[in-house]
Amino acid sequence: MKILAVLFAIILLSGCIIPFGKIHRKGFSQEDLTVPNIYPYTSQKQEKPAATMRSQPGYSYNISWEMGKAYISYGGVAKIFVNNTGNNDIFIYNFGIKIGSQEWRWGNNDTGVFIPTGEKKKFYLSFGSPLTPGKYSYELKISFMIDNKAGVFPFHKRNEWYDNGTSVVKTKKPLSIDIRPYNSSSNYKYSKNYYYYFDKINGMVKPFDPLIMQKANEITSSYPGSYNVFQLCAVFDYLREKMEYIPEEEDVWSTPSETLMDGGGDCEDFAMLFSALVTAKGGTARIYMTDNHAFASIYIGNKNDANDILKNIEEYYGTNLFFATFKDKFGYWLVADPLGSFYLGGLPVGSDVIGPLQGEKLYNWGFVGTSKVYIVDVMKE
Repeated sequence: MKILAVLFAIILLSGCIIPFGKIHRKGFSQEDLTVPNIYPYTSQKQEKPAATMRSQPGYSYNISWEMGKAYISYGGVAKIFVNNTGNNDIFIYNFGIKIGSQEWRWGNNDTGVFIPTGEKKKFYLSFGSPLTPGKYSYELKISFMIDNKAGVFPFHKRNEWYDNGTSVVKTKKPLSIDIRPYNSSSNYKYSKNYYYYFDKINGMVKPFDPLIMQKANEITSSYPGSYNVFQLCAVFDYLREKMEYIPEEEDVWSTPSETLMDGGGDCEDFAMLFSALVTAKGGTARIYMTDNHAFASIYIGNKNDANDILKNIEEYYGTNLFFATFKDKFGYWLVADPLGSFYLGGLPVGSDVIGPLQGEKLYNWGFVGTSKVYIVDVMKE
């Protein structure tokens, strides 16, 4: 009995707890948590130029997009890229989407974004959905103006504008989207800070590694100041758009600095890299692991903090969004899975909506196809 008592005391002193015969680390306390600051929102959109030209200058652009998961009573989000390949600047002032027999849904018609010659810009467009699940056809429209930068029309000054109006985006094949039904919640259990994963992840995530700190500062340089919401979105977008998902036949984890140098990795590598970059900026991150996936989350504080932060994220992306969060005794944690969504706070891989919206911007969601979810606090030191 004395030997057992001594062993138990040693384990307690080492920072471990043993419920049901399994060792779990202590993890975060309240003083370890940091809420991101609200970034002072300044819209990048500008007022529409005056249309003073009657003749259309030449233009050329490429447009591409991806559609997020869409659910009944929630809708979804489209991420749209427009690349100006012509000799004249263009000004995008609206997008519209029509799903099935629904009315056209539009963005803000009074402001827009300049796309200079040779540049590419991205836009986000949220939309509602039919109330019946199924596959629906859809169409996109784009509204834009063209300037006289190339000086083709001698009777007009350069930088005068022609309003091209609104036209349907032409595609080779009809477009379709799946409007998903609600799923049923699966039966899974949480395990928090299980020692094996806690020690492994915290031994690999080194947020103050010089390479990680340099990259974190580089990614967030457009949004200076202390740790803030727009910095989080910038880190998320960097992983989504600049890093490559590289599946591995063997379950070999890379450190965040190795993942950066490799230009990508698998889901564990993405989760640890995101956590390292956010922690390097002063934030608080967790990693979640299911039977077949891993992703990160970030601490966003109590209900009032969280509401302000979610609104700030919508300002960053320029559209209304739905968010996936966890809630515990500390407050709210926002999902950050660039392999599952193209905006910060979208649903992670391996999850699904399990019921209708309940009066907020939050998904009613859960994991499917997994039996246990491991939660690991990423410590700052």
